[in-house]
Amino acid sequence: MDLSPLEGTFSPAATAVVALLTAVLIASGWLGRSRFAKLLQAVRRDPQALDRFYRRSMVATWTMGLVVPLMLLIEPDLTPADVGLRRPAGGGLDYALALFLVAVMVIGGLRRRRFILSGRWPGVYRSPMMVLLPHTPTQRRLAAGISVTAGGVEEAIFRGLLIASSVAIFRVPVEVAALLTLILFAWGHQYQGRAGLVGAGLLGVLFTALYLISGSILLPAMVHTTQNLVSLLLVPPPPTEDEGEGAAPSRGDASPPRSPAG
Repeated sequence: MDLSPLEGTFSPAATAVVALLTAVLIASGWLGRSRFAKLLQAVRRDPQALDRFYRRSMVATWTMGLVVPLMLLIEPDLTPADVGLRRPAGGGLDYALALFLVAVMVIGGLRRRRFILSGRWPGVYRSPMMVLLPHTPTQRRLAAGISVTAGGVEEAIFRGLLIASSVAIFRVPVEVAALLTLILFAWGHQYQGRAGLVGAGLLGVLFTALYLISGSILLPAMVHTTQNLVSLLLVPPPPTEDEGEGAAPSRGDASPPRSPAG
C-alpha cells in the first residue's frame, strides 16, 4: 500500500493528537504489570472484580478508539482509506490468508481445549494469565465483548491510524512505519511477561502483513477478534476453590465452572 502522499501533511494539531495517543499507549504498557498484579489480588478477594475489569477495559478501549474519527475530522489530508477504512484490495490473497489464519486459530483452540479437558496438559493453570478466563455466563458475554472491542479498535489504532501517522510525521516508508507500530503494539502486552511480548509480537506481524496486503483493517480486525475469542472462550477456566485447585474441568460439563458470585 502507498501512503507516501501523506508525508509531511499533518497539521500541528494532528501531530499533537498522535503524540498524546502514543504517550498514553507507552504509559499504559509501562503500568500494565502493576495493574495486572492488582487484578490478580482483587479477583482472589472478589470474583466480580473480573466483571468490572472487562467493563472498564471496554470503556477505555472504545474511548481511545475515538481518536480515529477525531483525526479524520481535524486533519483534512487524512482520508478513511488512509487508515484502512475501506474494502480489502489484496486480489484474493488477503481473504485466503485471513481464512487460513482463522482456521488455524480455531482448530488450535479446539485442540488445546480437548487436551486440557482430558487432563493431558498438567500445570496449564499455573499461568497467572488464566485469571482472565471467564467463569460465569455474564463474564463470558463480557469476554466476548472485550474480544470484539479489542480486535476492532486496536487494529484501527495500531494498523490503521498509527501507520499512516508515522508515514505523515516521520516521512518514512510504510514498512518502517509498520515496524514502529508493531513495537508499540507488543509493548502494550508486556504485562503478560516475556512470552506475552513474543506472542503479541508474532501475532502483530501477522496482523500487519494482512493489513499491508489488503490495505484494509477489516480482515486484520476479523483475525484479531478470532484470536481473542479463542483465547478467552475456548480455553476452559481454572477450577474454583470449591472444585479444588488440582481438578480439571469435567469433560461432560459443557458450561464453564461458575464462580461463587455467579
